[in-house]
Amino acid sequence: MSKTKIEWARDTWNPVVGCRKVSRGCQNCYAERMAARLARMGQWKYQTVVSGNAWNGRVNYVDNSDELLAPIGWKPSRVFVCSMGDLFHDDVPDTTLDAVFATMALSPRSTFMLLTKRPLRMRDYILSRWAMDDSDRVERAPQWYQHVTWLLDQGETLLGRRWDRAHAAAEGLDLAQPLPNVWLGVTAEDQEHAEARIPVLLTTPAARRFVSVEPMLGPVNLHDYLSTTWLPVGEAHCTDPAAGRVPPLDWVICGGESGPGARPMHPDWARALRDQCRRAGVPFFFKQWGEWGPLEDHIETGRRTAPVCLVKPDGATVRPYCQLDAPGHQMARVGKKAAGRLLDGITWDQRPEMRPC
Repeated sequence: MSKTKIEWARDTWNPVVGCRKVSRGCQNCYAERMAARLARMGQWKYQTVVSGNAWNGRVNYVDNSDELLAPIGWKPSRVFVCSMGDLFHDDVPDTTLDAVFATMALSPRSTFMLLTKRPLRMRDYILSRWAMDDSDRVERAPQWYQHVTWLLDQGETLLGRRWDRAHAAAEGLDLAQPLPNVWLGVTAEDQEHAEARIPVLLTTPAARRFVSVEPMLGPVNLHDYLSTTWLPVGEAHCTDPAAGRVPPLDWVICGGESGPGARPMHPDWARALRDQCRRAGVPFFFKQWGEWGPLEDHIETGRRTAPVCLVKPDGATVRPYCQLDAPGHQMARVGKKAAGRLLDGITWDQRPEMRPC
């Protein structure tokens, strides 16, 4: 278990580390900086996934049973899976995904949150494991099915607790359904990537589906994804009884960018996203402003000497800021801690409740 300061989770679990940048939201990746530091400290998991201070595109996945099965012994938690990489990176084999999902299946009292920029790989994997009946499952997905059943057969010998088939039945473990304690999410830093990734997510079987708009690099309109969406029959999965009807997003996370080179977020972008969620009744979580906070929130704290920039509504920034009458919003670089998490004086910590698929 690794405690985390990420506001929407309590712990992180990294059975896979390493990544490759795929969009402009990756430009100032915090995990890349941390991986480079851990590699310099001699941590073996990270030494082959970075070259210098940058991801090199490789991944490492654990094959150590103690580390892989660790969450089974944890107290109930909210777990961010693969905070130091992307679980659905193309180079992560399906057999590793099977082992990760088996561990999550045998940890039903924790909620596991998976966040990816590769929703097509995620959907392909999920459909290959769950969009079939039990007879097909044994034939087409033996690694996943047999891995779980083998672990159950081992019981306390391997898992270190009273986990067997009877315990699994008592916990309601159903291998024919998407795991109820696994939430699937995508990142969408701008409208372009929201439109590319969210429709794929919404047609992927899952107990909960969420989007993280972080770092928020422009205005994002989620209206089409916050209410029931209709798709052609045959394209929808995990729907309600009406054929082709796809449930909306269950959760929206929003946040600005932190760290070196951080880009500022216009306050109106976050407000608009919050208001969209409120109208639709979808939980909204404002994670942080990041390095840059609204100037008016920090003048009274004596931070008059902080660097200031102007963020225009279209996302363009003017630095250093020097035109007091120009259209846009004045943002001050006061640091993540000082910028805080208040949006219009309120901490938005809304989360969805668990529900079955």
